[in-house]
Amino acid sequence: RRLTWHPYYIIAYTFRVQRKLPTKKVVRHEGSGQVIVDAFSGEVISTGDRRNYLYDEVNRIRPVERYDSPFKDIANILPVELRARPAEMIAKNHASKVNVNTVSYESKNSVLPDTYKIEPIPREIIVKRRELLYVPYFEIGYTSKGKSYTRIMLASSGRMIQDDISVCPKHFSLTQMFTGPRKTVAVCEVC
Repeated sequence: RRLTWHPYYIIAYTFRVQRKLPTKKVVRHEGSGQVIVDAFSGEVISTGDRRNYLYDEVNRIRPVERYDSPFKDIANILPVELRARPAEMIAKNHASKVNVNTVSYESKNSVLPDTYKIEPIPREIIVKRRELLYVPYFEIGYTSKGKSYTRIMLASSGRMIQDDISVCPKHFSLTQMFTGPRKTVAVCEVC
């Protein structure tokens, strides 16, 4: 078994932009939000992601700037591979893409209303807060009859992320997604 501390940045932002429509009317678009960036891999974790559980988990944990553990011999603390400024740029680019506003307007030459997309560019997005957070994972490995199995769970909530014992990845089929896989207690029945 191993305890792994995974680093993430929580980057809160705000923006206020204005654009001129082809009709010369000025339209304003403003908003705020937050982006979670994996400080180890540089990936963005969002609510629509398959890792939605991770977005919720990061929002619940209290951020810390550094972590010192008395259990350094059994804990694996992943390094912060992505520095703060590049993480902010990744967050700004993501915020720019998710904050597109479409405005309808009427022009003199057209019978149907036209549309205009307002998208804040990264330099118009202001970072309000940046925090570094470590999320703890338990990785537990099992071996039975020459086969290896892994369980990964979030240490702060106990939520299971990966469970090769109850759902074997080697013998999982798409039909089981709809009918529900038969959970095993110790090891995969096929293995």
